[in-house]
Amino acid sequence: MKRGFFCRGVTAACLVALLATPAFSISKTEQMLIQIQTVVNQLQNDMRDLRSALDERMGMVRQLIEQSTVTVSKLNTAIDAVQRNVQGSVAAQGAKVDQVTTNVQALNDSIEDIRARLGKLSEQMTAMRMAIETLQTQQTQIQQAAAQAQAAAAAAAQPPPAKELYDNALRDLSGGNTELAMKEFLDYLRYYPDTELAGNAQFYIGESLYRQKKYREAVDAYDTVLDRYPRGNKAAAARLKKGLSLFELKDRAGGERELRRLMRDFPNSDEAKIARDYVKSPSASDTSGGRKAPAKAASRRR
Repeated sequence: MKRGFFCRGVTAACLVALLATPAFSISKTEQMLIQIQTVVNQLQNDMRDLRSALDERMGMVRQLIEQSTVTVSKLNTAIDAVQRNVQGSVAAQGAKVDQVTTNVQALNDSIEDIRARLGKLSEQMTAMRMAIETLQTQQTQIQQAAAQAQAAAAAAAQPPPAKELYDNALRDLSGGNTELAMKEFLDYLRYYPDTELAGNAQFYIGESLYRQKKYREAVDAYDTVLDRYPRGNKAAAARLKKGLSLFELKDRAGGERELRRLMRDFPNSDEAKIARDYVKSPSASDTSGGRKAPAKAASRRR
C-alpha cells in the first residue's frame, strides 16, 4: 500500500513538472488535461475503495471491542468468583490451589492477547487514516495543477494582437530568422485571414521560403498571393519573385512568362522596371537565375 502511495506521489510530482513547461499548442494542452483528469479519476476511485475498506475494518474493530469487553467482563467476574472460592476453601482444598492459579494465569494471558490484538488494529487504523490524508493532499495538488493547466490552455487559446504578431514576424524576417518568421506569418493568416495585411503576410511566407532556397514551395506561396489577393499591394512583388523562383528552378520559359506578365499587368511599378532590366539583360538566359532583383524593390516592407 505504501509503495502505491509513493508511486501516486511521483505521478503527481511529474504532472506538476509537466505543467511548468509552456504550452506550444492547444492539442498538446488538451492531451495533458485528459491525462490529468484520468489520474484524478483514478485517485478518487482509490479513495472510495480505501474509505470502504476503512469502514469495514472499523466495523470489525467495533465488533471485536464489544466482544472483548463482554469477554473481559465475564473473565473478571469469573476471576472474582474463583478468588472468592479459593479464599473460602483454602483449608479444605489446598491441593487445588495450584490448578486454580494456573487457570487464572491462563485467563490473564488471554486478556493480554486481546489487548495486543486491539493495539495492532489501532495501529492499522492510524496507518489507514494517514494514507487517506496523503491521498487527499495529492488530490488537492492535482486539482491545483489541473486548474493551472486549464488557465494556461485558456491563455494559449487567445491569439496575440494582429499588429503585434505581424510586427514580430516582420522583425524576425528582417533579422534573418526566416523559419520563425514564416511560422508567425502562418499564425497571422490563421487568426487574421481577412485583414488588410493578410496578403502581405502570405507574400512574406514566400519570401521566407525563397531565402531558404525552397524555390518550389516559394512559387506556390507567391501563387497564393496572386490567387487570393490579386489587388493587394504585394501582387506585383509576388509576380516578380515567382518569376525569379522559376529561374532558380531552371525554368527559363516560365520565368520569362511571369516577368512579361508583370510588365503587362503592372507597367508603372518598380517591379516592372526590374523585370524589364532583367529580361533585357543577357544574364536572363542564364538558367542559374541571372541577376538578382534589388531587395528594396522586391521585398518592400508593410
